[in-house]
Amino acid sequence: PRNPTGRNDVEQPPPSTSASSLDSIQDRLMFRLAYRNFGTEEGLVVTHTVNVGATPTTQAGHQAAVRYYQLRRVLPGGPFTLLDRATYAPDTANRWMGSAAEDNQGNLAVGYSVSSTTVFPSVRYGGRLKTDPANGLFQGENSIVAGTGVQTHTSGRWGDYSSLSVDPADDCTFWYTQQYYTAASQALGTAFWLTRVGSFKFAECTPPPQGRVQGTVFNAQTSLPF
Repeated sequence: PRNPTGRNDVEQPPPSTSASSLDSIQDRLMFRLAYRNFGTEEGLVVTHTVNVGATPTTQAGHQAAVRYYQLRRVLPGGPFTLLDRATYAPDTANRWMGSAAEDNQGNLAVGYSVSSTTVFPSVRYGGRLKTDPANGLFQGENSIVAGTGVQTHTSGRWGDYSSLSVDPADDCTFWYTQQYYTAASQALGTAFWLTRVGSFKFAECTPPPQGRVQGTVFNAQTSLPF
């Protein structure tokens, strides 16, 4: 997205330089295309990174933003249609390496990394309720961890990828994994990254009715139960 050609466009605070900017990976969908069966309809959600910068062909003018899509189709079949989509860029910081998921009620969350020349690479998430107006993460942004260090390796590789998943225990709690740095890990070398695992849920979400499968496993040779 810039000249000279390259994908390492996400800036970090010093001591990072333009040579150690991070890879925005804007050429593909992020992990993963998430599927849900809601009983009467099926859902798909996915994210990718887009460039919303004012002068997008320069590194300084590039700005990464997370874009999400929600698709639906009514069972027992038929085509998927676009239910909701939006690009999330509430300020001038870069948001990239996203992952999206839905809880049992169709509320959407999107996790991602955030970085700029003044914001250390950090882990945040945004969300929308199923009842929110169309096309936006109207529940706002929250922080999982604020980074305090930068990556100075020149490869630009970051995350590859992140994952947002819903806990089957209550079908409401989201679990998110993402890369970040502290000042201590930065001091260990050019690529001593850390992984943060965080969880959150919408207060409006209630667990669905759940059942339990019970049975006996038999030995195929002796016909005796294990």
